[in-house]
Amino acid sequence: MSMASSSPFRYVYLHGWLSGPQSFKGTFLKDKLSPLGIDLQLIDLNRGKPPGQMTYDGALIAVDEVWEREAGAHGEGEVKLRLIGSSLGGYFAARYAELHPNRVDRMVLLCPAFDFHNQFRKLTGENTVFGPPDMDGWQSAGSRPFPMPDGSLVDVPFSFVDGARGHHAFPLYLCPTTIIHGLDDEIIPVDTTKQFWETHEDQGEVTSLLLVPDQHALTAPNTLSLTLKTITDFFRLSHTNKQQQQQQQQDQAPPPAAAAAAVAAAMIEVERKFPMLDESDLERAIEREGGQLVGEQAFVDTYFDWEGYPLTLHNCWLRRRAGLWELKTPRGVTKEGGDQYSGHEGEGRLAIFEEELDEDKIVQYLKTHFADHMTSDDLKTAVAEETPGGGTRAGLQAFCHYGTNRRKYVAGDPAITIDVDSASFGYGCVELERMCVSDEETAAATRDIDSMAKRLNLASSIAQTGEHAPAPQSAPQPSADGRKLSLGLPSSGPLSLGIPLRGEPESPPPRGVGGGLPLGSQGGPHRAAMSVQRGKLEEWIRRYSPQHFDLLKDAKIFQ
Repeated sequence: MSMASSSPFRYVYLHGWLSGPQSFKGTFLKDKLSPLGIDLQLIDLNRGKPPGQMTYDGALIAVDEVWEREAGAHGEGEVKLRLIGSSLGGYFAARYAELHPNRVDRMVLLCPAFDFHNQFRKLTGENTVFGPPDMDGWQSAGSRPFPMPDGSLVDVPFSFVDGARGHHAFPLYLCPTTIIHGLDDEIIPVDTTKQFWETHEDQGEVTSLLLVPDQHALTAPNTLSLTLKTITDFFRLSHTNKQQQQQQQQDQAPPPAAAAAAVAAAMIEVERKFPMLDESDLERAIEREGGQLVGEQAFVDTYFDWEGYPLTLHNCWLRRRAGLWELKTPRGVTKEGGDQYSGHEGEGRLAIFEEELDEDKIVQYLKTHFADHMTSDDLKTAVAEETPGGGTRAGLQAFCHYGTNRRKYVAGDPAITIDVDSASFGYGCVELERMCVSDEETAAATRDIDSMAKRLNLASSIAQTGEHAPAPQSAPQPSADGRKLSLGLPSSGPLSLGIPLRGEPESPPPRGVGGGLPLGSQGGPHRAAMSVQRGKLEEWIRRYSPQHFDLLKDAKIFQ
């Protein structure tokens, strides 16, 4: 049975302005997702008219027609949309999710054309992408020609602009969302997405950003590969496809032990965290290793546990990132505890965790090991039913909340991921990571990570810093508006993008946002922030929940 018929999700691609359902990115993604059992529907937002006749209302009706067709065939409560939108199609996806929050499960938006009607004057002036005439001339003439991607011209009536003004410039959606935006976008400036992230706190809680070195089309080979991986990861498609493969293996009646091993297989995360003495030196070292910048990310994490911290005292970490649940458990962990931990959240120490991203499996794990009263709906409804005190129906409490700006690199063969993180409470670290599919792979991954750390001069940084290192010379201070952090030193370099971080910089409550520091800050600020050998989560708990920190030290989870 195909995934399209057995899954409650319908995958829909929304093309951009002056484009159509057979656009390059749409057909590329459809072809690549098909082997995963995904039927990506390429709908026509022009509704059969020439591309220049697209309207805002008509595009939203086109999405609605998909919903009505699928809901009519399978029942309203049985279908949800997963939307991929490019440019203006990204805006329409977000606007549809705002208008119909119960119909959209999650979204990936590619250079979304937020605030598009305010971009028109920039786009139609002299020496711009679309060239003259200017905005006033367009309005006076009633229509004007615009170039299509193939170079042909189509007339666009000025009524398109009037229609845009009838819709929110920045849709207020609440479903989990990932935005990918080109740093060199010549149509919708990346600052538009940054502005959205900075000024819309509710959307920031459920949105992760990925800024990549590309233009508006996002068609560079590396970007296409990254976009595909982001989609499969965010929609959990690779996980679902693996389940399908395992089911096929069982249907072919393998030996019981082999079937059990296939079902038990899970992604294993091997990582080390390090302080960083000088970020500019690290970047040069990564370049010497042939490393490449993948992109720059921004996201918010909220960690949950029950009263008494039974999860974290067993080294299990339940978090919500961009509205999606994730559970990290150490290899060999048991409910009773003991000496079977093989992972730590501390810095400089080897951490080997299993990562579970499937919400039903997360609930089953928690129910089996910690809370037999849980139901399959407890995590799925937690976002909507979270209490003012930070708890969910399952009794889970939010105990930690902060934002992260991350520069992600890859280097080595096989590749090691290098994450350079800055947290919203004025702290940062470097993480070296590789994902494995078997225990046999972890030993090689550990050796490769340690070797890479030495070549990047990260291993020596542990010897030069430590828990009793001198206090930072320039401690981070919140700015007057409470939304951005000033580290007392200017940002520098081409990667200082200025995306504000979300989280609490000073004495944070369990929930809430505010505070930020420039994405890609270099040099002095990180020397101050990274003088202690801890990861972000460990440092947050040490600063703001000292009793919890002491319990974790007593349990030998932290050192």
